[in-house]
Amino acid sequence: LSTTSLDERVRLGRGSRGSLFVFTRKSEEQAARDRRRWSVGGLGVTMMLACTAALFVFAVRRFRSGGVTELSVATAVAVVVSFAMALVMRQGGIIAEDADYDEAYEKTVEANKAVAKAAQETKENK
Repeated sequence: LSTTSLDERVRLGRGSRGSLFVFTRKSEEQAARDRRRWSVGGLGVTMMLACTAALFVFAVRRFRSGGVTELSVATAVAVVVSFAMALVMRQGGIIAEDADYDEAYEKTVEANKAVAKAAQETKENK
């Protein structure tokens, strides 16, 4: 992927097969709103870690009583996955794009299309 920065907020990229990508940086207000919307509280992380600890205790008991069985292996895998999920939650969760497609988003999309079209025309004229 090769990129060209148009300004502080917009970058153009071209993929290995010629696809054109437009990357935009969110405003501080949008980024703060997304952090508030997608953040996970300390109680959620604590509950996830408590469940992970309970699963770990169960897994250890299963290994001690029955050796390596399908249930004990499945429980060990669940412990690992639960711990990984707790780490993701601790870091603030997975940041996802807004799904509400508000008017500002639509305006940004239209502006990006215009920038991409202008860049394509400039390239074709060279």
